[in-house]
Amino acid sequence: MNLRSLIPVVLACAGLSACVTVFPKAEPSATYKLAIDALRSGQSDAGMKVSILRAPTTFPRMSSGDQIVTISGAETASIAGARWAAPAPIMFDEQIIAAFDVSSKLRLLTRASASAPDASLRVEVRTFEARYSDAPIVAKSKAKTDAKAFDQRAAPTVVVEIKATMTYPADSTRVAEKFLRAEVPASENRVASIVTAYDAATSQVLNGLVTWAESLPPPPARPSPVLAGPKPSP
Repeated sequence: MNLRSLIPVVLACAGLSACVTVFPKAEPSATYKLAIDALRSGQSDAGMKVSILRAPTTFPRMSSGDQIVTISGAETASIAGARWAAPAPIMFDEQIIAAFDVSSKLRLLTRASASAPDASLRVEVRTFEARYSDAPIVAKSKAKTDAKAFDQRAAPTVVVEIKATMTYPADSTRVAEKFLRAEVPASENRVASIVTAYDAATSQVLNGLVTWAESLPPPPARPSPVLAGPKPSP
């Protein structure tokens, strides 16, 4: 890898604190898609699904691009030659929708509909990264040597953590919150294995999110509108 091939990576890292580039075994310019294994829930007890309006998902700034972010101590890095197929928040939102699509009790709305939703859901992604337990081996010569040194490290653990908040339009004082976290070790220090760990950790968190949402008590009934009576005749 020559200096010219490193320039786009350096520019992409400009927004990250103490950002460097790491080199697990990956083909140049490979892109990866986040995909979960959604769990289908059982039969619904009610005839109609509870409708939930989803607010835009918030994401940590350093993980909000298309870089695959890794952490080693206080050092933040992106994997050279490998990127997400789309910015991480977009892919994560797609997987939230996929997780709720198989629920037999809930219907997720992404925008206002003709009828008022029964509840509203906000998801804050707190952590979306691969963490190394050991410090990177820094070579003093060429970038190619850096790549070989990096490959000798133990595989990282992918950590995904979210905070979910459910509110109810019919009762603004009623709020339910849930923190969900998953840690999945990658089987190897290779990009494909790291992405597989991202898929598994995201699956655990989002399937847990749907299970929690399904377990909440039914939303309170909306108050009936007060109809004005006819005006008395003068």
